[in-house]
Amino acid sequence: MQIEKKNPPLVSVTLPVYNRKYILERTFNSLIRQTFQDYELIIVDDGSTDKIEEIIIPYLKKHQNFKYVRHSNRDVALSRNTGILVSQGTYITFIDSDDEYKVEHLEKMVNFMQNNPDIDFVHSLPEIVGGKKDMWLPDANDITKLIHANDCVYSGTFFGKKEAFIQIGGFKDIPVGEDPDFYNRLVSSGKFKIHKLKEKTYIYYRNVEDSKCNNLKKLYFK
Repeated sequence: MQIEKKNPPLVSVTLPVYNRKYILERTFNSLIRQTFQDYELIIVDDGSTDKIEEIIIPYLKKHQNFKYVRHSNRDVALSRNTGILVSQGTYITFIDSDDEYKVEHLEKMVNFMQNNPDIDFVHSLPEIVGGKKDMWLPDANDITKLIHANDCVYSGTFFGKKEAFIQIGGFKDIPVGEDPDFYNRLVSSGKFKIHKLKEKTYIYYRNVEDSKCNNLKKLYFK
């Protein structure tokens, strides 16, 4: 019997997750609702201890494009790198376990990249869910100061050709600021054409109490 080989997906989405059993389905469902479906979702479980597999396994059984990787706790940067390394897509992107995509997010990203083949990497500002205080985040350049959300870059909005992520060496495992660190290395390399999109199609929930960013704010701004 001949087994039909499937073509690799056009897009690889990496989802790092640690102890988010209580909220993960919102993120999953935003992927399932996408108007663009030629993607793989790589769930990278960063050593969760909350029995999160009870949520993940039913989705794996139902959706063949959902893939699951588990390793010991290594933090979010190295979890994203795991997703990059096992990805099969032409394009790489990310989503955090407490966030979601608007329904046309992937479709609009793919359309832009294919209509502008000279562009290697795009990003944007997210639509932020939260109050006025949530618009201020710890500054990666000085953790004792706050920076406005509109002055930040967000890995969830990063979308680009796989070779860009590979050549830059992925994300660095640093205490804070892995997103701007990656972006600055990408820019300073001078090897890639980068574009900032105006439309906000990534939904960033700043009002999730146990997010990494909010934990930093609690630590430094009591």
